[in-house]
Amino acid sequence: MKIVLETNIDWKKVNEYNVIKGYAGKWDMFSILYNSIDKTKDKYCLTTKLPHIKPRMFFPSIEVAKGKAEGILNYWLSQLGVQNGKRN
Repeated sequence: MKIVLETNIDWKKVNEYNVIKGYAGKWDMFSILYNSIDKTKDKYCLTTKLPHIKPRMFFPSIEVAKGKAEGILNYWLSQLGVQNGKRN
């Protein structure tokens, strides 16, 4: 039996420090933070608390980080045997 879950990541700015949270339904899955301390070109930190996923990854832009988060969500769901049939 194949399970299909229809979900997208809804991105919301949550405070004055430009933290962007990604929600799947009501579940807080991802955060994107601006990394001003390190002197690297990858200034945006994508964090997640999903099990078996690297907790922090760095990207050059918010859009790239959001795209990676979508890919991580699809990968994580596929490992559970669930297919993501995204909403539009």
